[in-house]
Amino acid sequence: MLGFIIRTSRSGLSVEAMKIAYTALVRSVLEYGCVVWCPYQLGHIQRLQSIQDRFVRIIGTKLGYNYSEVPLELVADQLGLAPLYARRRLHDLVFLQKILTGDVDCSELLHLINLRVPGRTRSLDIFCVQHCSTNYEFHSVIPRLHRLGNLICHHHDFFCNSVSSLKRIFLLLGYTM
Repeated sequence: MLGFIIRTSRSGLSVEAMKIAYTALVRSVLEYGCVVWCPYQLGHIQRLQSIQDRFVRIIGTKLGYNYSEVPLELVADQLGLAPLYARRRLHDLVFLQKILTGDVDCSELLHLINLRVPGRTRSLDIFCVQHCSTNYEFHSVIPRLHRLGNLICHHHDFFCNSVSSLKRIFLLLGYTM
């Protein structure tokens, strides 16, 4: 699909039209079901990101840069394209909030979310993170949601605040959380 966009851009497609085509045809495929299959190995993460980086380089050449010298972060920021790993984290957090608020009506998933009962510790985490015996289990959906939820729970109330508030807080905290 990216090759198709690149070939059609030669006929004078604007940068904005290329961005719309990329987000609709390519990024939607890269992110389909990412809450379930989210990659955790660095090689897989980089291979997915390289597709978006290639698109950003093509846009950079339209803006006057040499292909190999395109400042990827600068051009991606101008286009409003966040790194794919950050978008996957945001999708995870939105999914977690939707489970907790009942927007995703699945009692089996809600049953798997372990809320932490306050005790005598000073920890303000709201999710109980269980020990995982394998790397595969550690990076699976529910433990990953628990860890991400604990990272942001000090800034966001999953039960009262809206999804748009979650997105705003995520952007304020940056992509590296």
